[in-house]
Amino acid sequence: MKGILVLFVLAGFLMPGMVSPDIGKALLKNREKEVVYAEIAVEDIPAAVNEAVQEYFKDYEINKAYQGDEGSFKLEVSREDITLCSFL
Repeated sequence: MKGILVLFVLAGFLMPGMVSPDIGKALLKNREKEVVYAEIAVEDIPAAVNEAVQEYFKDYEINKAYQGDEGSFKLEVSREDITLCSFL
């Protein structure tokens, strides 16, 4: 019984040191800023983004496009009865 108690005590002391504080800070930093998207015309999508959509969503058509205030893109693509939202 004492052996199990010692194991739990040691695990409690060792666990905090196993997690890098830098990873925690990076995760929190990414969650701090919420991206604001504005709708753009499908024709205004950059060629590189359009090529990526054609490569990964071969049979899909772009219905709507949004550009984030930090430069990312949010695209609504569909085929037949399937509609997906993709972030690039």
